[in-house]
Amino acid sequence: MTLSRSRLLPTIVLVSAMKPKNNETELMALDEVIELVRTKPKEAPDLLNAIISEYQSKGQNKSALMARHWQCYAQIANLEYESAKKSVENLISEAIKFGHREFLGYADMNLSTIAIESGDSETALEFIGHAMQIATELADLDLLGQVQMSLAYAQITQERNEDALETLNSCIRFFDAENVTAYRPKAYYNIASVYSRLAIREKLEGRLTEARINEAQNAIQDARTFSRDDPHMQMLIGVLSTVHTGFSQSPEKGLEELLALESTIKDSFSSYFIRFKVSRCNLLEMAGRWRELCDQSDELIEELIASGGFGCNLIILMRQSARAHAQLGEFEAAYGHLKNSLARAKKGWESKGEDRAKFVSMQQDVERHRFDQDVLRMRNKTLIERNKVLELEARYDPLSGLLNRRGTEEALQQYSERRIATRFLIALLDIDHFKRINDKFGHAIGDQVIHEFASCLTHSTSNPAKIGRWGGEEFLIMYDITDDQEMDMIGRTLVEEIRLLNWDHIHTGMRVTASIGLAMWHQGDSVDNAVRIADDMLYEVKHHGRDNWRAWSHDEAA
Repeated sequence: MTLSRSRLLPTIVLVSAMKPKNNETELMALDEVIELVRTKPKEAPDLLNAIISEYQSKGQNKSALMARHWQCYAQIANLEYESAKKSVENLISEAIKFGHREFLGYADMNLSTIAIESGDSETALEFIGHAMQIATELADLDLLGQVQMSLAYAQITQERNEDALETLNSCIRFFDAENVTAYRPKAYYNIASVYSRLAIREKLEGRLTEARINEAQNAIQDARTFSRDDPHMQMLIGVLSTVHTGFSQSPEKGLEELLALESTIKDSFSSYFIRFKVSRCNLLEMAGRWRELCDQSDELIEELIASGGFGCNLIILMRQSARAHAQLGEFEAAYGHLKNSLARAKKGWESKGEDRAKFVSMQQDVERHRFDQDVLRMRNKTLIERNKVLELEARYDPLSGLLNRRGTEEALQQYSERRIATRFLIALLDIDHFKRINDKFGHAIGDQVIHEFASCLTHSTSNPAKIGRWGGEEFLIMYDITDDQEMDMIGRTLVEEIRLLNWDHIHTGMRVTASIGLAMWHQGDSVDNAVRIADDMLYEVKHHGRDNWRAWSHDEAA
């Protein structure tokens, strides 16, 4: 079924009239219908058929029309678009039959929503224009309020956020002036939604400001205040609030809050659960959890395509998924999503005429070029990050987690070349009788001893500046110390810390000690010579019984 109002509405002329006030019976009927939709969102469309028939049998035609309108709303909210179109046809024919022209405007509103959800904002605007004309002629303030809300929603889906905010603020001024309360909560919710969209984009681009965070927070608070009596609106506001937590505090905390809402919101309207899933994708992107984002966004894309709705989100999700796949280096999948998003955008425009199709073709070329550049940057970034990893791997020892011999030599050179440094301390350590440990307990235990020994040095109270595995069971430490008097204190501290280390978790009764040689490098000396002297000191300790230290300095040589 096409979304053509000319096909749905025969050419007739109805008498314009000021909107009559709802009588008590109609208000009670409206309350009954709204309560049903709120409490049984998924069953409501079918249950409303019986209520509509009952109202019609009692001659309560306006109440029946209101129920039909809410049936359309519930079907759209449950993504039942084909059923909603049939209900709109019934609403139009019944509105004509019973002479209630205002419901032709509501039919237009329902059709505009279906068009928006199907990704056809241009057609939606045509329906909104028809409804605006009816609302103006009938001076129907409720209908006029809904028309303004639908216009703002269309602008939001077209990412015309500034226009949407202007429309929404005009709505609120209109509602306040005319004392129209029905659509005020939705207006505030949409304002909060726009500010949140802007904040998400700015967060991802690294330019989010405190002012934007506050705007979103205030809008969410206003929406919550005006929606106290609407549990469904409160549910949507709750989802928005978790996204706000994501960009204002941390995405991980936002995800935690969002997942706590899942069990409640999945039992509500299907469209609300879609918004939940879209928010989850936004938070995953902010958190940089690319694999999860790929899985969730790809699954949601398939779900939306199958439902035939939420076209306004499909293109955004496809591009979001493309970015996520590109971040993981999965460029073929990324190109696929980009191609599909562009094809979908182009298809939406082709039906609007050759000129627009050409425009979109040009836009597609630009988008593809931009994405090519993004992919190139991502590939370069991946190579740079990989090179960084390789550089780290080339300088670090995987067993101990410390600098390896090459990394330690580079660190020694860097320390000796510092302009502000005239001295620094070098400590060379050797695990006593390490060969015996390997022979007695095996190499696996020996590896654990190396790892634990490295951890002991890293957390030493002697405050080492740099630590490296010099080779085998030998380790080298650098200290930002220039006073010779401190060398013995460093040696004593290290020896005692190693002696006191508990090794029972590796092997019961195991005891490990170390011998240490210390030497002070002096500006103008060779670093290699300072290391050689520290090694000589280490040899002296090992020659005289091990499990001790010896230090050497220029003063001692003098």
